[in-house]
Formats: sequence, C-alpha cells, structure tokens
Amino acid sequence: MLYRAGYAEKDINEAFTRFNVTTMTEHIPEKMAEDIADEVARVTEQKRNYMENHRDYANLNRRVDQMQESVFSIVDRIENVNVTLQTIEKQRIQQQDGGNLMDLSALLTSQVRNRESARRQTITSIADKKEE
Repeated sequence: MLYRAGYAEKDINEAFTRFNVTTMTEHIPEKMAEDIADEVARVTEQKRNYMENHRDYANLNRRVDQMQESVFSIVDRIENVNVTLQTIEKQRIQQQDGGNLMDLSALLTSQVRNRESARRQTITSIADKKEE
C-alpha cells in the first residue's frame, strides 16, 4: 500500500524500525516518545489552525451573504422608486397632453369663432352694400 503511494522501500523500512514497538516491550526510548509527542503536537496544531481557518471562512461567508442580501434589498428599493418615478412621469405627461389637447381645442374653437365672426361680418357688409 505504501509502495503505491509513492514511498521508497528505504523510507518505509526506516519508519517501521524507528517506530517499531513490538521489539521494545520493556520501555519506549526517550527519543521515540519525544518524536511521537512532537508529531501529536504538530497534528493537533494543524487541526486547531484548520478549525480556526474554517471558522474564519464561515464568518466571512456569513458576512458576505448578509452584505449580498443588503445590496439586493437596496436594489429592490431603487427599482421600486424607479417604477414610482416612471408612473409619476407618465401621469405628468398625460396631464400635459390633456392640457395641450384642451389648449389645442380652445385654439381651434377660437379660430372657428373668429372665422365665423369674419364670415358674418362679410355677409352683413355684403348685405349692407346690396341695400344701398
């Protein structure tokens, strides 16, 4: 199994002889105990660092999610304001168009009245001339 993982036979034998507990039944040499303690401390430190990094990552991820939610909320509010402004603008234009139509109607009516008045004056002046 270790051969498949890419370890050389020399490294495998060295590791087994270094940590071979079966040949030493009475006591574990002091150097071996220190090596094991160092290895356990190193692995424990790695796990602690990993957990801290994971906790930091989870906190950052949560903060990013909160910021994203806030940004989406702001964008929704801006879109609502934009829709409201567009509605107000349409109403204003319709009122102006209505006012313009009323102004146009009044202008056309006054022109028709002026023409009618001019026509009546012309007819009366022609009638007056015929009477003379």
